[in-house]
Order: sequence, then structure tokens, then C-alpha cells
Amino acid sequence: MTTVRAVMAQPGYVRQRATSLVREGDTPVLLLRARPEWSGERVLDIDGSPVRVVEGFSALAILDAYARRRDDERLLVLTDRADADLGDAVILQAWRQRVEYVKEWDAVPALFRGARDVDTELRRVGDWVATALLDHQPTGGWPTSPTPSLTSTLALSSLLTHLLGLPVPTDLDGPVVLSRLSTEDGRAAWNGVEPELRRRLTTWAGDALGEDVAFALRVGGSGRAVSPLAVALVVDVLWPDSDGHEPRLDELQVGARARIEAYVDRKPILPLVAQRAAATARAVVGRMALDDDTTLPVILSQADALLGDVGWPEGARRSAVLRAGLDARLEGLAAALSGDDASSVEGALRTVLRHHAARPDAPDVRGARMAVRLWRWLRSPEQEARTLSDSLRRHVDDGAWADLAVGTLWNATTNATVAAAYRELTSQVVERRRRRDAGAAHQLAEATQRDETPVGAVPVEDLLRDVVLPWSTGAQRRTLLVVLDGMSASIAAEIAQAAAQGLVTEWVPSATKRRLPALAVLPTLTGYSRTSLLTGRLTDGNAAEERTGLTRAIPRSVVFHKDDLRAPAGSRLPDSVTQAIRDEQAPVVAVVINEIDDTLHKQDVSGRRWDPSELRPLGELLAAAVESGRTVILTSDHGHVVERGTQTLPADGADGRWRLPGTGEVRDGEVRVSGRRVLSPGSDAVLLWDEALRYGRKQTGYHGGASLAEITVPVIVLQRRGQSGIDGWIEAAPQAPSWWNDPVRVSTDLAAAAPVELRKRRQKKSTVHLSFDDGTEQGALFEVTAVPVAEAGAATASSGTDGIDALLASGVYVEQRERAGRRAVQDDIVAAVLRTLVEHGGRAHQDTVASAAGIPAATLSPTLAAIRRVVNVDGYEVLSVDADRVTVVLDRALLTDQFGVEV
Repeated sequence: MTTVRAVMAQPGYVRQRATSLVREGDTPVLLLRARPEWSGERVLDIDGSPVRVVEGFSALAILDAYARRRDDERLLVLTDRADADLGDAVILQAWRQRVEYVKEWDAVPALFRGARDVDTELRRVGDWVATALLDHQPTGGWPTSPTPSLTSTLALSSLLTHLLGLPVPTDLDGPVVLSRLSTEDGRAAWNGVEPELRRRLTTWAGDALGEDVAFALRVGGSGRAVSPLAVALVVDVLWPDSDGHEPRLDELQVGARARIEAYVDRKPILPLVAQRAAATARAVVGRMALDDDTTLPVILSQADALLGDVGWPEGARRSAVLRAGLDARLEGLAAALSGDDASSVEGALRTVLRHHAARPDAPDVRGARMAVRLWRWLRSPEQEARTLSDSLRRHVDDGAWADLAVGTLWNATTNATVAAAYRELTSQVVERRRRRDAGAAHQLAEATQRDETPVGAVPVEDLLRDVVLPWSTGAQRRTLLVVLDGMSASIAAEIAQAAAQGLVTEWVPSATKRRLPALAVLPTLTGYSRTSLLTGRLTDGNAAEERTGLTRAIPRSVVFHKDDLRAPAGSRLPDSVTQAIRDEQAPVVAVVINEIDDTLHKQDVSGRRWDPSELRPLGELLAAAVESGRTVILTSDHGHVVERGTQTLPADGADGRWRLPGTGEVRDGEVRVSGRRVLSPGSDAVLLWDEALRYGRKQTGYHGGASLAEITVPVIVLQRRGQSGIDGWIEAAPQAPSWWNDPVRVSTDLAAAAPVELRKRRQKKSTVHLSFDDGTEQGALFEVTAVPVAEAGAATASSGTDGIDALLASGVYVEQRERAGRRAVQDDIVAAVLRTLVEHGGRAHQDTVASAAGIPAATLSPTLAAIRRVVNVDGYEVLSVDADRVTVVLDRALLTDQFGVEV
């Protein structure tokens, strides 16, 4: 007998040929030239048909198998005997009457539906590919080939996908592979693959899919119980992206680089490979954070521990992902806050916000934003308030926003270094606010004694007459009056901002274009102020008096108090409230919400976010009002102060923050008020204006005193977008002060700019403006000077000749405006937008621009588009919107070139 050279038939190939025999064969026998050795399944189940694998040592053994074959059975015979030895008796009964040679590549196309042959490039990879594809077929088979020639990309990516335990097909890239191998199942599947096949696939993946994929495969196949993602985060610290400059390395970092190689096949890690893997890891972490992936904290902890294992735990502080890195950046911000360099502070904030752990809603991140806002506020010019009206206006427009920032900052961090910086910052803020409170308290005493009504503000007892009634009078005019007991102007600012994100528009008096302040009754207690508000007259009372009083003041109106707001199971609002809001015969529906005042007596409110959805049932009321077309008026009876380390000022019979005059002399931090609007016995009282003082026992919050936070009553008017207003009111521009969104800057002198010679226009080019996070930008500091409130902004609104006026008078502008026709924006709005951008160094937040122009935020985008048609001559990007979509950008030099006027 003659033995022919034969190869070992791999199980995958045998199964594939058995499949072809069942599906295509016209006889029940397939002879395969292969070693007669078989350790796999003796009988293969192919589409329900049994195929027996036979070791054909000789012609007699094969003929014996033929004789023993059952009628429903097929045979696949492995034999290394020559055709002459087998003879016709064996060969003529076989499929195609011949012995097939093992050609694994020939079997591969049939594995991929739509493929007829194998691409040459795939064959060049090596014969191991065919064997692997045959041996590791998934249950559902390999995917369909979109081309007749099976490509290496499809074949090998499908093979790798399946071996990683992912569904086939899956588009493989760095994030997908790194994410999969960061799971225990993914690592178990990959480590279950024979080492040589893992090595070959890793090499191919590095060339075809990227070095980050190869990095993940090497780490994932190390057999260690560590996530490749954690290793990549460590590599991110060890090989930081240095923009082409070789960073200075310390000795511990160099040693850690060598030790980390033990997790990556014990091979040197090239810097470019490390940075590619690190970039992929940062992207994966960002996605996991957005998805609230519960495994992320475990992976981050692994990375922290791994840095310790490689001997460089301090490296975590340099990470753009690990928590220690965020702490280091926050400490950098804390250091900057102690100085007067605006570029350092703004740059430090941008660095914090770029950290992957800097989630916008995280307390320490919100705290960092608020700290920088307060730093800007302290370096903004202090507006002098000469009258009580000025003080109330300044508090609503400016001071309340500082209070909002302080509330967020108070408990913003657990980092001792950062907390110390915040304490120093807030102490400066408190001192500035204290000076304001002191001045306002004395103004309050004088105005109350003389019975003077502040200009531009409304006594709370006149709100029904001066605000509610006008918005409730006329065809289809109805209001929902929501009294949030104890709501301060700072809370109102937060609520208004949240409400503006919905389907409503805020309205403000056209005379000021600012939110209207009201003045609480004294002492600032619910029984005095709320009853006076709802009855329209100065009086002391309770819920019963408020119901009858509102009906008397505005007939057919109704009031709902706390006990009236309990909804039955399955409802968000009681039917009585919903029906009242829908009732076209009820001009005013008033609802009293006690959530704020109740909370002040039960828990610390520092850092609490006051959102309509959390002030139940405010969100539901707003939705019902919008649906029914009612105007919503949000207000309060008085404000409050928060417990922040107050000291007790002894006084007999004192209540919270007020007392009767007969209980002692007026001391520092107190003011005596008397007059018609003082409803305490004798129309005379002593009130605390200093927020650091209290009478009696400690609580989480107080009211009754004379601080601006207590006496200022916010008034917010909201309507469904598209509804018309009433005379004397306009749609509100954004109400936040400029320091809330933009850095403070030295004022730019716009005066008397002379026309300049037109220079040759620049070559037109496409420019991408980059910004960071909330649109902050570097800038210098204002010199702190006192500016009267009445004169504040006069320089900005000045109609005197300056560079912007000269531009508007230029021939180029006039020509451009004529081309725009009726779509052109009014010149005063164009001037306000350009002046604001010039004053802010060419970059300003969209709310700052809208506020300066006096237009609602919702209309800013079309307004800017119209202005761009005029100032972007020949399509040059003079005015643009930043990539962050909130920053407006002015190319001042190009503006000068285009219009021939220096600005």
C-alpha cells in the first residue's frame, strides 16, 4: 500500500465539507485526502442529517464503513491512501467519484454568503486565517460579504469580534474593543483563545484597526484581573500629550513607565501608542459617565490603585480623568482666586471644566463656576445706591445673583484647600453685601417714616392693583398668581432661569426693561406681608382673610392654600385647582406654595437647587397655566436669610429677626422703623439688617428683618410664547448680570474714533472659533469705583459720537443696510450688540449680548443673523457664533478693515 502526503483536517474544515455534502452532494460519501486521525465528534449533525467521520486506514476499512452505513447516514472519510490502493470500489461510490484534497482556503468563501472567492490580500495574511475561520464559526454563521471577493477587513474583524464575545457583525474600533475588554466576560472570552491566534490577531489589529485596539488586546490578553481601560488611564498620566514638546519627567514617573510594561506584554510602550490608547480611554470614560455606567467607579479605582502599584501614586493628580486630577485642578483654581490676575482665574476655571469628571451638575463643579462668578463680582464696579429704590433695583439686578452664587458655594466641596479659598472669597462677598444691607436699612427707615413709595418698585400691598389687575383685565386676560412663601430674589432668579427653558417668555416693565422689585410689609412676616398682598391693603390676617380679601379686591377670583393642594392618588393637581385655572370666568387664581418657607425651618438649604419641578406643585401649575393661556405671576410675601454661623443678639420677647422698640436700645446690626407700613404693635419695630445676627434659637433660616434679602419681593411675569403683552410691559431680555457669564474687563474707550484709510481686504478664509465650556475668556480687571445706579450703563447706552456711531454713519454700512431692506435690524440694536462685544474684548455670552440689546434670548439668534447680513461684507466673518453655540464673536480688526472705521 502506498501512503500519500496528507495534512491534518481541522474540525472546522471537516464540518464545512460535511455541510456541503449534505446540501450539495449527490451521493452519501465524501472522500477527503487527510490524515486518518480524528478526535472530534464522531457523528456531526448537519441540518438534522447525521454525517459520520470515518478514519480510512485502508480500502477494506472504507468498504466496511460503506457496508455498515445506515440509509439516513452520510460518510466523510479521512484517508491518506493512494487512489490505486483505494480502487474503483471505493472511489466510484464517492461524491464526484474522486478524493478531495484539503484546501481550507477553498472552503472559506462558502462561509460568507455572497462571497465567491478570497481576496489576495487576505491570503497573504497567512493560512492560519482560513483555519481560524473554519474552527471558530459562530452559531449563526459569518456575516454576508458585500463583495464577491472576501476581504481581510471583513474576515478578520468578524473573527476578532466573535472571539471577543461580541455579536457578529459589530463595527470594531478602539472604544468598542477597550470597552469590551474592560468587562470580565470580555477578558474571559479573549483569554480563552489560543495564545498564537491571539498574537496574530493583535498584530493584524494594530495595522488595520489602530494601535489603541492592539493595546487593548495586549492588556486584555495578559491574564491579569485588571481592566485595560484602567491601564490606559494610567498610561494617559505616564505619557501625557505634550503638544510635541518633551515634558520633564521625574524619577518616579520614569520608573512607573518601566513597571507598567508588565501589563502590556512586557514590551516597551511607544509614546504615540500610549497617547492613542489614552485618548480612546478618555472617550470611553466620557461615554460611560454620560450613561451613568455603574462599573466606571470600579475602573477608576483600579487606575488609582495601579498608579500606586507602579510606584507613582502622585501621578493621579495629573490625570484628566481620575478624581485626584480634578482635585488638583480645583486647588489650582483656589490658588488663583487669592490673586487679582483675571487670566489666571479664568484659565484655571477652564482647566477644571475640561476634566472628564467635571460634570456640570456636580457640586464641586457648580461651586467652581460660582466661585469665579463671585470673584468677578468683587472686581466689578460697585454701583452706588442713593435711594431705597436704587438699593432694591441693585439687589434684584445684581445682589440677588451674588446671593445665589454664595448659596451654591457654601457647601460646595470636601477638599480642605479649596474650602479655605472659598471661605475667604465668601467672607469678602458677605462684607460687601453687609455694606449694602446697612445702607438699604437706613434708607428703609427714612422712606417708611416719610411714607414714601420707592420709584420703580411696588409695595407688596399694591401688587394686585399695579401688576395683577392689569394682566387680568381685558379680553381673554386671566392670571395665575403663585405666591411662593419666603421666596427671595436669589431663588426667584434661579426659578426664572429654569422656567425660561420651557414654553414661556418673561415680561418686564418697558420703562426699566428689568425685573420688577416689590417691597415687603414690615416686619417681614407672613401674617403681615402675604395677607396684605392677597387682600390689596395693609392688614394682618390668615388664610381666611386672604380668601375673602382677594375676592373683594378682584371679584370671582379664588385662592388655594397648602391644604387645598393635596391631590388624590394618580393626579398631580387637585381637580378643583385644574378646573379653576381653566375657568374663563375666574380672572385671578391665586395659589400659595409653602415649600420654601417650610424648608427653611426644617433643613439646611445651602446649595439646594430651586427648580420648578422640585417645588411641587409649581411645575404642574405652570404647565396648566400655559395650556389654558393664563399669564403667570410668580411672587412672594417676603424673602429670607440663611443660617450661616449667626450670632445671638439678646433681646427680651424678640421673634426671629425683629423685636419691639421697648426691649432695648438700637444696636449695631439693627434699625428702627416706624410708620403706616409697619404692622407690629404701635407701628414701630426694631429689625435686624445684619444677616450674621439673630434673636432667639438657631434655625436653618430666618425672616422678619430688614436685610435686602428679606425686604425685596421678586415679581416675575411669565406667558406662553407667542401671547401678546399689555401696555407698559415688554418681553424680557436675559436678566443675569454680565459678570455671571463673562469675565470682568477694563472698559474700552469708544470715543471719537476717526475714519481710517481702507486697507486691502484680507484673503477670505473659513475660521473656526474655539471656546471653552461656558464661554469664559481671559480679560483684565475693572478698577473698582462707585457708579450711581441711575447712571450705570450710561456709557454703554450713550448716543455720543464714538467708533460705533462712526461705523453706523459710514457709507459701507448705509449701503449694506439698504441691501438688507426690511430685514435690517434697528441701528440702536446693532450699536448695542457691537459695543458690548467691543467692551468684552470681542467675545461675550449670548445672554450678555441680548441683555445689552434689550431683546429676549429667544430672538437673539435671528437678530444676529440679520446683523451678520449687514456687517459680514462679502461674506467675511466679522460677526459669528462660536462653536460652543453660546458665545458671540466679533473680529474687531476685520470690522475696521471692512468699514474703514477704527473701533
